[in-house]
Amino acid sequence: MSPPAPPAPAAFHPTYPKLLHALLRAHGHDAHAALQEAGLSMERLQKDEAFVDAVQMQALIARTIALTARPDIGLEFGLLAQVFMHGPVGYAAVASATLRQAVSVLARFASLRIGAVRIELAVRQRDTDLVVVELLDMGPARVVMLEAIVTVLARLLQTLSGQPCADVEYFLPWPRPTWAAQYARGLAGVCHFDADRLVLRLPSTLLDSACLTADADAFAAAWQDCERKLGQQQAASPLCARLRARLQRCDGHYPTLAVLADEMALSTRSLMRKLKAEGSCYQDILDEVRCELARWHLLHTDASIEAIAERLGVQDTSNFSRSFRRWSGLSPSAFRASGRAAR
Repeated sequence: MSPPAPPAPAAFHPTYPKLLHALLRAHGHDAHAALQEAGLSMERLQKDEAFVDAVQMQALIARTIALTARPDIGLEFGLLAQVFMHGPVGYAAVASATLRQAVSVLARFASLRIGAVRIELAVRQRDTDLVVVELLDMGPARVVMLEAIVTVLARLLQTLSGQPCADVEYFLPWPRPTWAAQYARGLAGVCHFDADRLVLRLPSTLLDSACLTADADAFAAAWQDCERKLGQQQAASPLCARLRARLQRCDGHYPTLAVLADEMALSTRSLMRKLKAEGSCYQDILDEVRCELARWHLLHTDASIEAIAERLGVQDTSNFSRSFRRWSGLSPSAFRASGRAAR
């Protein structure tokens, strides 16, 4: 089997590269040239809502860091992103009755604005974890992107609640940077570094508080708009992309082809035939998802090979190692060593 196909190109709504363009202009740099170097143009960004792919956004972020000499530029990026810039998702969040409802909006509709991550909620009695799951490898732009995302989320909570939200805990999946003191500009709570994933731990007392901007009629309209756009987005996606997104949410507990077919109101034969028409099959898609997840854990965590194999639903470590070599051309340990040496 050949190596997995690259991630789907849809990664960022054009609002966000336009925001970087404005940020560069504010710092006195040639923002149009920066867009061109990333393979973008303001004309294209203004013309339609076609998403910008991860490679272009990586290049634009890298150019922004180079021009501004500001490795902490992700914080400023996040602080500039006002709620209205997030379209119907932002409108629905702002009009929510409670903060709990607002974070549910984000979890359901985040893909309408960004395809590089997924938002999941882990609800407990005393608190809820808002988990930002990375779906694409953003390379050197990763920390900037995640700093912008966590700042946007923190400022949204503060705006809706009308308070600093100092009891929120932030688990950040990167080492403490030299500019960590700057985080207080947007994150009023406690920051923990070197986490496995980006997580905001939100106390139930905060989530159950009313939003200052609650508006039931506006919420209903914005929710319907989001549902309509989400339906359009899903309908436009190739079947193999929809199955890949479904498997990415499974976290090691993968359904059989028959279960997936039943979910889609298809026979197993029909699902196999449709996937074949797109040049794919269930096992290839499952291998791609497992490979992407394995690479992420090998590069960004210290989990053992055995633990990663178990996380992927593979009980035999030797089988996992053979599969990973087939996917990537390297053993898991060699891939981890080469990836870290390149940092």
